[in-house]
Amino acid sequence: MSVKGIARRAAANGVGTPTTAPIYNNSSDNSIRAIVSGSGTTETVIGSNIRPVITLAAASTTLTAAQSGSTVVFNTAAGQIAILPAITVGLWFKFFSAVLPTSLAHEVSTSVEGTDFLIGAVQIGTVNETPAANPGPKWFQAVAASNFVEISLNGTTTGGSIGSWFTVHAITATQWQVDGHIICPNGTTVVTPFFV
Repeated sequence: MSVKGIARRAAANGVGTPTTAPIYNNSSDNSIRAIVSGSGTTETVIGSNIRPVITLAAASTTLTAAQSGSTVVFNTAAGQIAILPAITVGLWFKFFSAVLPTSLAHEVSTSVEGTDFLIGAVQIGTVNETPAANPGPKWFQAVAASNFVEISLNGTTTGGSIGSWFTVHAITATQWQVDGHIICPNGTTVVTPFFV
């Protein structure tokens, strides 16, 4: 019996043809890649232990299923909106606030509002506060029956201070599970970031 293996190299050994699909371990980033288009040299990343970071460049960005596993960074004080792709069970994204929003908000919304929903919980607390001054941190829950379609970090009561983060994970054909830790500025009374 012959032994098959995947070689570690800088580039594919050959090109794709209608009957062959070169597969290799890319030596620069340890990703597993293949030329699966049937012919030519266009590569597809099959798997990687390095996850991409997406720094949002626009006021509103629609994410794609191919970007699943990415960390999405909110990076402007003007606030930014990330729209999740249509659900495929297993997709997931992590969101991180690198800049406190001071106008508008950092938002994540489902792509099919009224059909796709957010469920789960996030913990929100304030920086440099004692429980006597502002009880917390608090947990806010999105339950399935509430039909939440958006999580919004407004820079004050719903958080968004630098270091805030949460993940969304598609667990059913209609539900994104949410989990994270959100930070509000000093002296803020926290409220739920989930909206219908």
